[in-house]
Amino acid sequence: MFIKKFISGLLIVSVVGISAGCGQPTVSKNGYSYLKTADEKTQLTAVKKEGYSIKYIKNPSKEVQLAAVQQDGYSVEYIKNPSKVVQLAAVKKDSAAIEYIKNPAKEVQLMAIKRNSTSFVYIKNPSEEVQLAAVKKNSSTLLYINNPSIKVQLAAVNVANDSLSYIKNPTEEVQLAAVKKYAYAIKYIKNPSEEIKLAAVMANSSSLNDIKNPSKEVQVAAIKKEANAIRYISNPSEEVQLAAVKKNITAIVYISNPSKKVQLTAVQQNGKVIENIKEPSEEVKLAAVKQNGNAIKYIKNPSEEAQLIAIKQNQKAIQYIKNPSSKTLLTAGNSASISIKKLLFNTFNDDLSIKVINGNLKITNLTKKFLKIISIAEYNGENIYTISALSIPPEGVKTITPYSSEIVLHSMSDKVIFGYALEYKIGNSQTKNIYKTRKYSFKDLE
Repeated sequence: MFIKKFISGLLIVSVVGISAGCGQPTVSKNGYSYLKTADEKTQLTAVKKEGYSIKYIKNPSKEVQLAAVQQDGYSVEYIKNPSKVVQLAAVKKDSAAIEYIKNPAKEVQLMAIKRNSTSFVYIKNPSEEVQLAAVKKNSSTLLYINNPSIKVQLAAVNVANDSLSYIKNPTEEVQLAAVKKYAYAIKYIKNPSEEIKLAAVMANSSSLNDIKNPSKEVQVAAIKKEANAIRYISNPSEEVQLAAVKKNITAIVYISNPSKKVQLTAVQQNGKVIENIKEPSEEVKLAAVKQNGNAIKYIKNPSEEAQLIAIKQNQKAIQYIKNPSSKTLLTAGNSASISIKKLLFNTFNDDLSIKVINGNLKITNLTKKFLKIISIAEYNGENIYTISALSIPPEGVKTITPYSSEIVLHSMSDKVIFGYALEYKIGNSQTKNIYKTRKYSFKDLE
């Protein structure tokens, strides 16, 4: 049977009985006052649905208390002197429920922190053991601990690299433990000692970036750990530069204006590193190709000396040389075309002289009669070329362009035949001829 009552204009439905087959009791919309007199079964039904309804139950049984906090951990607020079992059940459900437990047992405190470290803020006067559990879970809980012990501080700095930021005036011991675990923690230390700086860079050389004005000893220690740490050093000394490239030559990439000694040290280990050196000296270029001929690939307009050293070290380096000299080509085992301008040729008789000067063929008539050249044959290697006939007045000179503009050598020891044969007449005399060739090597044409 249901009875409707109007109190202060509000409709409250109360249960005064349960009809057969009606199921669970009906709960009022505005309260749970009926629970004051309800049996345990009814109470259990209510708290399992809404845990905070335990507020309206006087002296709830242990079973009802457990059911309430298991549904809503915060309902522990309405339980007087909850047992440890109930407390544990409450924080397991909602860790922050510990706020509503007076003098929670240590086991309960630890459980709350295990569930969620932020619940630590609700624990008054936590023991060192509880503090340790909290900072191991989340080092930021240090913010809620007054004067944490060294043990607690050490536990915290092993959790995160920013733990030091939560500690006021950490001791040298704590600082050292922090940077050994997380080198970047040094950024949270004001005026770290030399020992701390060294420990940080030895743990992680990149922490050098967080150290102001590191000493030479600290710089070298960082570089011994990782050469590329030199990128964090402004104007490193030559000694520091050398330590870096000796450790790893690629470190030269991070050195602005490395000294010649540093450049040489680098290229003598691997010539190709010259690619990362701006405007290297000739000495550095030569050292680079001597170590690795292919390093010439990274040298603009290499000198002939550099070219020759490169192909001597690696003959295939010729492929990386733009416009190689003739000597370079021949040394590399390739053919070389040499301009006729480098050739000196001279022959004569009583009638005429023949010279090749600056790439031009110069024929001089030495007589006082007309010189009629019937045929000119030019010898160049295995080839013979014919040049058009011409006439030269008495004591006259005729300069013409040779048929060939270059001669080809196939090796440094190769020799090429070059010369001329002329068929001519002086006045109305009989046909005469002059013939002269010689062999030219590269040395003759240098």
